[in-house]
Amino acid sequence: MPIASVSEHLRELAITEYAERHTDREPEILTRLTREADERLMYPRMNCGHLQGRLLRMLVRITGAREVLELGTYAAYSTHCLAEGLPEGGHLTTIDVNDEMEPVIHDSLSEAGIHEKVTSLIGNATELLPTLDLSSYDLIYLDADKKGYPDYYHLIVPAMKPGTLLIADNTLWGGKVAQSDCHDPQTMALRSFNDLVAEDPSVEKVLIPLRDGLTLIYKKDKT
Repeated sequence: MPIASVSEHLRELAITEYAERHTDREPEILTRLTREADERLMYPRMNCGHLQGRLLRMLVRITGAREVLELGTYAAYSTHCLAEGLPEGGHLTTIDVNDEMEPVIHDSLSEAGIHEKVTSLIGNATELLPTLDLSSYDLIYLDADKKGYPDYYHLIVPAMKPGTLLIADNTLWGGKVAQSDCHDPQTMALRSFNDLVAEDPSVEKVLIPLRDGLTLIYKKDKT
């Protein structure tokens, strides 16, 4: 890595560490979940991490969401954060395609004592979404397979009720979406997704350069 790149990377790490010190601490169970993912799972970076996790919790609180849908459970780090923000009587439905993660998800939710307010579904989201009443959700978090993002958008947004917040993760994809020489399927799909969001007059949107990119998408009233 060039010296300038090393210097920039160290600067980014220092900023992240500073931000984390001035943000609510993550619960011990999430610290442990991160450590276990690093040791045992492939692609542990798929956990959303401290800053983004605290932001997800706060967004659930701010919106007052009672019904939340998550696409892409992985090791249930973000599931914990979303569930933390729910009011009493609130409920979270989370979907993951990888049946090998089912025991990990179950144990994690049970240990945290939040399994009673979380329904975990295993299956292909494009097949499961049409079976759900998408208009019943107040907040939806999208962190599933990146090639499917445009299809998810077409399935979800038309069915969302006004006032619903859709949060899409990884929308910067390591900066590759802004690099004209990157043409892998994931990058191409995320570019298409970002363009869909930007050009959709039915939603308000802002792409936040937090971690790997987080887009907030708010469904407008029809009037």
